[in-house]
Amino acid sequence: MEENAYQKELFEFEPPKASAPKKPDPIFPKGKFSVTLTLDRLVFVSIGVIMLMVALYALGVEKGKHYTGATAAKKARQASPAKQAGKAKYTVVVARYTRKETALAEVSLLRSDKLNAFAIQSAPYFLVCVGGYATKEDAQSAVKRLKPRFKDAYIKARI
Repeated sequence: MEENAYQKELFEFEPPKASAPKKPDPIFPKGKFSVTLTLDRLVFVSIGVIMLMVALYALGVEKGKHYTGATAAKKARQASPAKQAGKAKYTVVVARYTRKETALAEVSLLRSDKLNAFAIQSAPYFLVCVGGYATKEDAQSAVKRLKPRFKDAYIKARI
């Protein structure tokens, strides 16, 4: 008991003072429209706005992916030499590049060698192709002729 009495002598104990909570000042004090924001409401509103912005951004990205992919595929089909070749089902891919300019330079070199060369885009690469062949056997013979110059040449079915 002495300890309890000793402790009380060292510190002054006062009953807590009851005070009324202070109302925050309104943002627009004079007028019919009065908005009062406390810190917790401001935090909740900020989180809600950020979540809404993220959702709208994600929807826009998905819509953009769909639009860009469909447009790129449509352009590739329109520019494809397969329509010009008629019944050509196969082509020989001799090289692939990440830059369009490099692929087009290779195409011009192959055309100077009297080969039917063209470039197609297969994201993220540009494929340099040679010829249009009706049968796979014709394409395989072309691969054999091109192998000394292009080690990685292969047959690709045209769309």
